[in-house]
Amino acid sequence: MPNLSTAYTKNGVTATPNGNGTITFNGTASAETYPNIVPRANPLYLPAGVYTITGTGLDAKTEFGIANIETNKSVINIGGNNPTTRTFTLESDIQCECFYIVRSGATYDDQTLSVQLEYSGAATAFEAYRGKTYNRVMPTALIGYYGANVVYTTTGDVLSAKITEDNANGNVDWTAYGLPIIYLKGDVSAMTKDNAVDLNYEYGDLSGVVSVKWQGSSSLKYAKKNYTFKFDNAFEAKTGWSAQKKYCFKANFIDHTHARNLMCASVWGELVKSAVTSNDFRYSLPNGGAVDGFPCIIMLNGEFHGLYTWNIPKDGWMLGMGSGTNEAILCANGRTQPAADGFKALETAFGDAFDLEYITDENNTDWALTSLNQMLSAVINSDGSDLDTTVAQYLDWDSVIDHYIQTVLTGADDCRYKNYILFTYDGVKWFFSAYDMDSTFGLNWDGKSFRPANAQPDFKGYANVHRAMELVRTYKKDALKARYATLRAGALSEINITNKLTNYMAGIPSQVLDADAAKWPTIPSTSASNLAQMLNWYRLRVAVADAEINAL
Repeated sequence: MPNLSTAYTKNGVTATPNGNGTITFNGTASAETYPNIVPRANPLYLPAGVYTITGTGLDAKTEFGIANIETNKSVINIGGNNPTTRTFTLESDIQCECFYIVRSGATYDDQTLSVQLEYSGAATAFEAYRGKTYNRVMPTALIGYYGANVVYTTTGDVLSAKITEDNANGNVDWTAYGLPIIYLKGDVSAMTKDNAVDLNYEYGDLSGVVSVKWQGSSSLKYAKKNYTFKFDNAFEAKTGWSAQKKYCFKANFIDHTHARNLMCASVWGELVKSAVTSNDFRYSLPNGGAVDGFPCIIMLNGEFHGLYTWNIPKDGWMLGMGSGTNEAILCANGRTQPAADGFKALETAFGDAFDLEYITDENNTDWALTSLNQMLSAVINSDGSDLDTTVAQYLDWDSVIDHYIQTVLTGADDCRYKNYILFTYDGVKWFFSAYDMDSTFGLNWDGKSFRPANAQPDFKGYANVHRAMELVRTYKKDALKARYATLRAGALSEINITNKLTNYMAGIPSQVLDADAAKWPTIPSTSASNLAQMLNWYRLRVAVADAEINAL
């Protein structure tokens, strides 16, 4: 609504600003104040769309209008003798101005008027001005500015316009950003990592009940949580995943870009496919046994809850398991730093160095511990002469070498004796896979700072803390160097990494990233963790790694 810095009198009526977007009228009009009782606002930009005017105080004696200043034609007038409808549609963008008209003889006794323009077809209660101003024109779209609910020009003499991107009211048309959205409703106050709560959900044409709990370990301390979802019915969230009930929603709290984990997993998929034949079981898996996912928005009880990535969980179907008799997935937890997780000691019980993530029969886990220790014993006791004979029966060296190279090149410092995956299909031979790679491309584990491109892990440093990498660097040097050359020309080339990261981030609108940071203000490094930082870091990193490999 028009807002004044001081009271203004015309034809016997005084309009007094109240400082909150409302105006109080007093006096009797000696003449009609057409075209306006208060000075017209500076030009106001309105994009095409549906608008609704809400407010109080408009009656037969008082009229409010909006006019197109380019055509000098009325857009809408309400009050007076005009129709009562307050919703109108603009077919194209316009520059406009707004004004009040007071009829001759109209009398006011402390009558307060409030007018609010909403970018939607639904009317809501008037909200007081919260101090956001724009210089002469609105943004190019009303939904283009997060966090304000009213807009004034520099002079303050314009319509009180409600921005629908005020996520406290949940009025944003989030579908406009093109990301998948899952809508949740219910009480989450009792939710923990160990206690799931049932929520109602809507996702596209699907609806029902989903059981939700927190997911993760060290990440539980962050305000924005990861979640495990178990839906009431199975469905295929992404083509190629097949119908599933269990999914993981990653907050990516330390990584403002939401790109590091999924793009490193995508690289791992390329590594696997380049190392195995098409008839290998892993060839057809999403990302060769690493996670896969896509960015999405979670809406909780009508409010924007954040930007997430909808991921394959750390579960059997990530690796295509479920039909064998001796299948297991382990994840290094780093608690021993390093002992069994560095292949330097045997595992006493699951949970010491490796967490058991999946097993064919949860009531029969002894065989998996025995199998793991058989492999660890072979690696620990090897003198290098039996790597391709005895040890190769229990450990897949191709996956070890690929893990070694990717961990060093992407700077996955948090994956040296933690977070990597070990899995077996037959209870005899174990393979490496990749997991939890958000602390990459220089980002430290807490997301608050960045490591230089020549920091750990390098090939020598990783070999110092992991016996399998030590054996590769010492006794399988030629295989390491050959594979490194292949990957540097392919999946881990600067061209491929640049293309992969750039195209992924192109699909996440900056407005959504900004909204996520505003919703969760403790997200670290929001001004520095971006595409440019990752690409520049990798450019410097490969030069360091190339030199180390060439010197072997």
